[in-house]
Amino acid sequence: MAKISSTLSYPSIGTVVGTDYWVLTDAESDLATKSVSVNQIQKFLGLEGSAVSQVTVTSAQLLNLANVPMNLIAAPGTDKIIDILSIAVFSDFDTTAYNFGNDLEIKMGSIVFGALSGSETNAASDVVSKMGYIGGTRILPTDTAVTLETAANPTQGDGTMRFNILYRVLKAGNTF
Repeated sequence: MAKISSTLSYPSIGTVVGTDYWVLTDAESDLATKSVSVNQIQKFLGLEGSAVSQVTVTSAQLLNLANVPMNLIAAPGTDKIIDILSIAVFSDFDTTAYNFGNDLEIKMGSIVFGALSGSETNAASDVVSKMGYIGGTRILPTDTAVTLETAANPTQGDGTMRFNILYRVLKAGNTF
């Protein structure tokens, strides 16, 4: 049998989907080799139905953000709710710091999930931020996109921001 690491015998997958399979050893079945789907692994880890949105916001988009909010996750559809599990942001400084006068807010409709302060957005160096939910319990809207917004545009700055958002989509109703 070929080594698992042999990409000649076992070519790499370009994009992994939930119906792809892994091979593992079943401890409850006399160490028999069995297959398991990615969906089964996600369910076991408590990540069933989860997805990752990776969005790069350019300097041009940041300089015009008050006029044109940036879509980070598209609206999921009728009776569906986005449940954000984690947000990490990499602010990649270039040559000129931004001068945002207001926080950059991650929003779902009118609900502010999290915000990046001036110390994070206007830094003259690279910054990695981990965002958490602001406030207590909130009613999550159905069929609503997740956006990046601010109240006023900066007048300078030339870096980019990369958002990595772990989330799941829930369906309202009897199957919730």
